[in-house]
Amino acid sequence: MRFSTRIILIVGLSTLVLTSLYWLVGWHHIEQLEGQQAEHLQAFIGERADLVMAGELPPEALQFLPQLRLYTPDMTWPSSWPEISEPGVYALGADTLVLAREVPGTRALYALYLPELQQLFEQEESEALEAVVAVGGVLLFTLGAMALTLWLLWKQTIPVRRLTQAIADVSPAAPRLEPLERTDELGELSRQFSRLLSRTQSFIEREQNFTRFASHELRTPLMTLGSSLALLEEVSDQPMQKKALARMRFALTRMEKLTDSFLWLSREHKDADVSVNAALMQSLLEQLQALTPAMSAVQLELSDGDWSWHIHPFVLSVILDNLLRNALEYGDEGVRIEATATVLRVLNPCAEFQEQTVPEAALASPEHYGYGLQIVEQLCDKANARFHTTRENGWFLAEVIFTAAP
Repeated sequence: MRFSTRIILIVGLSTLVLTSLYWLVGWHHIEQLEGQQAEHLQAFIGERADLVMAGELPPEALQFLPQLRLYTPDMTWPSSWPEISEPGVYALGADTLVLAREVPGTRALYALYLPELQQLFEQEESEALEAVVAVGGVLLFTLGAMALTLWLLWKQTIPVRRLTQAIADVSPAAPRLEPLERTDELGELSRQFSRLLSRTQSFIEREQNFTRFASHELRTPLMTLGSSLALLEEVSDQPMQKKALARMRFALTRMEKLTDSFLWLSREHKDADVSVNAALMQSLLEQLQALTPAMSAVQLELSDGDWSWHIHPFVLSVILDNLLRNALEYGDEGVRIEATATVLRVLNPCAEFQEQTVPEAALASPEHYGYGLQIVEQLCDKANARFHTTRENGWFLAEVIFTAAP
């Protein structure tokens, strides 16, 4: 049975049963009360009639009921009455009774004709009780059904809450979910989630393995190139050769940093005890300027104070390298770096794309701005830093907000 169908049936049937039982009990109580009232009234009328038959009260004492008629033993009783041979109550119709009693001190019977006796007490206490039962039925149907519905929904949605908690407890590093052993929609939903997480885990593992294996396998050829380049640098004395070797050294250094960055991105846990202060920031920029002469014109403005950023130095060097390269390649001259206690800003004049915001152009169209900004974005996300770009008044701003080092 489907989960939603089960909830509807349980709530509907439980509400119907509860309401039906209430009405049955309520009307039974009303009928019982009316029967007791009828017995008390009959006993009262009989006691008054006994006093009249004994001569202690005048016949006018029975006139509180206009239609009541007293038949003494010497009177002829109507032939339509049933045969009356002993004291008791005899019904002549739905609302008409004949009350037969013994004359006090004798065994002779007299009769009291009581038409429409029910109207004497239905108009007061029984009607009030019926109103109470009706109002109670409405309240029961609304509040009781509501409470019953909420309780049943709470019981029936326990698997939903368990599934929600299980999904919330899924670890991003190992996305696994044990499906519910159910045959309804919740069971199928949990199995779909489990299959989705399994595919996601396989995709993540393939991506991490590719990044890790590629970074690891690139180390050997990079080391070979580095050692060979060192030998060439020792034996080369021509200016053109030295210039070419310098460019090769720069490219090799950049490849090594990118390889280390990709390997760092593939790691599950980040380095916890690394940080960059103002002095190290200055040193990283000087290293980049030494490797790339075009960066020598970059201006660095450091804020005062003893501050540090919670990020690995080589990761920050890769971020700086990519931001500065994009600024120098796609912007105008006048690149400036601002470093404060929590923010790194790279600014450069940019007169292009007057009608388009830089974040959309840079991140949505990497073929125009290069993949540097995407690499920076992933490195910042891994380093628990926030990265965004904007363009205002002809200036392109790339901003990285760091977590302060402990």
